Amino acid sequence: CKGTKFFCPLIINRIFYNNMIVLNSKNIGFYDTLFSNNKVIKNKDNTEKNISEELLTIRTLVLIQPLINETEETAQLEKILTACRLQKEDYKVEQEINPWSFYRRSKTIKEVLLFGISEKDLNLNLQFNINQANSFDNRIFIKTSSLAELLTNQVVKNELWQNALKPHFIS
Repeated sequence: CKGTKFFCPLIINRIFYNNMIVLNSKNIGFYDTLFSNNKVIKNKDNTEKNISEELLTIRTLVLIQPLINETEETAQLEKILTACRLQKEDYKVEQEINPWSFYRRSKTIKEVLLFGISEKDLNLNLQFNINQANSFDNRIFIKTSSLAELLTNQVVKNELWQNALKPHFIS
């Protein structure tokens, strides 16, 4: 191949082969992680976190912002869930929000109620309609204002009931 302007095919093949070995050896750990059957999510403090037994049996996941006025907001939430005819064993209320990929592993969850929680909080790159039933990932998501706002805004609370909760849970 000496004396030519072009690369010798033998040299090109050797460079390509050496680069493939480097690429493959760097990706071994990546593929092991990608295709492993680990059920563990690393939390912010690097502790292991598994789906709780409770999440495996509930029908409705209720995600709320941290409570400002705990007594009034808890009472408001209980009234809403009772009006939806949900029993205490049917739902779980969580203030510590995880990405949706954590919750979606629970196949029993049919509805997700979001009180002041955004799609971004769940690491979802989509937009739900407010105070309406939204179908996503074979579940119904109902997004509304925070419980604190529902206490002070009867119009929003009425829209939530008439447009989302009543049609989905009662009708």
